[in-house]
Amino acid sequence: MKPGITGILCLSGLLALTGCGGETPAAGNAAVPPENAAQATQTPPAEKAPASGTFRASHQEIAACRTAMLKTPDSALKVCFPPAEKGDPEAQYLVATIYGNAIGVREDFNKQVSWLHKAQTGGNLQAEVELGIIGIMIYTGNHVGNTGKQALFYLNDAKNRGSVKARTTLARIMGTESYKDLGIYDPEKSHQEMLELARLGVPEAMILASHNYITGFGTAVNHHKAVKYLEDAAHKGIPFAYKKLAEIYLNNENFKNRDLGYAYFFAYTACDNSSDNMRTLDSLAEIFEGKVKSLNLARRRGIQIHDDHGCKTYTDYEKEEFDLPPENKTPAASEKPGADADDDIWEKE
Repeated sequence: MKPGITGILCLSGLLALTGCGGETPAAGNAAVPPENAAQATQTPPAEKAPASGTFRASHQEIAACRTAMLKTPDSALKVCFPPAEKGDPEAQYLVATIYGNAIGVREDFNKQVSWLHKAQTGGNLQAEVELGIIGIMIYTGNHVGNTGKQALFYLNDAKNRGSVKARTTLARIMGTESYKDLGIYDPEKSHQEMLELARLGVPEAMILASHNYITGFGTAVNHHKAVKYLEDAAHKGIPFAYKKLAEIYLNNENFKNRDLGYAYFFAYTACDNSSDNMRTLDSLAEIFEGKVKSLNLARRRGIQIHDDHGCKTYTDYEKEEFDLPPENKTPAASEKPGADADDDIWEKE
């Protein structure tokens, strides 16, 4: 985020496979910008347009779709397409995921985005978040103003509907100088948002808040607070936090703790046992200079850290917001973006 934390905003379609609940407000309530009204119903080649109305697939149909995506990918599209064709927004989101992640089919960005628009039009929160993130990725590459405004519209609407992921993405954009021309660059506000999200238990926000305290981006430098937020992220099982804490405890004179640093690096290598990491682990063992008892204690501590918190990704936590029952979802807002955001931001085939 800084001139500092740039980070790539990644697609997260695969989180749909891990049991996300179906956010399905009534069709027609979703925020559909004017420029995408036609696009949202555009159909990929060789596929019929989905039925309009308020069709909702049964839990069994959606479960069968998810199971096929995980266990029998070659049949996933065949299982998921019928309820998507009838107009179920969650099934449409899953079909988008199939095309976006090449699950039993060739990856097809145009079809992915087309089905995301259909799902978003029906009120699917995940699809709206995904469209916002894809829009920001496209804007990162071409800096076309309307693309960025369109992406912000989706993300802000999803944030207002309760999406923590959208809120985190917006906080990152707010603290990234390369997005300055979108008019929302505000390092201090970005940092305050990260602190609020960290208090909500968002591990990505913990990592970014820590980075801000280390670099003085949007706040005063405070290494003790930086370590505190890294510890919080480590307790969430984030391997990056293990690694950064290992570096701090092994190298920073203000926090030097050889035993704890080695323990965190051991926990990190338990998550990522690449050859480079294992060589580093061996070299770190040399700093114990034959003190076998001390080395073994540090190893055991690292094993305990790993056993207690495991190895998780941000996606493990992002999916939780979609596990809310449909009745607890906030319907999409009716606001439209400004009239100057009227370009087609995603070309169709």
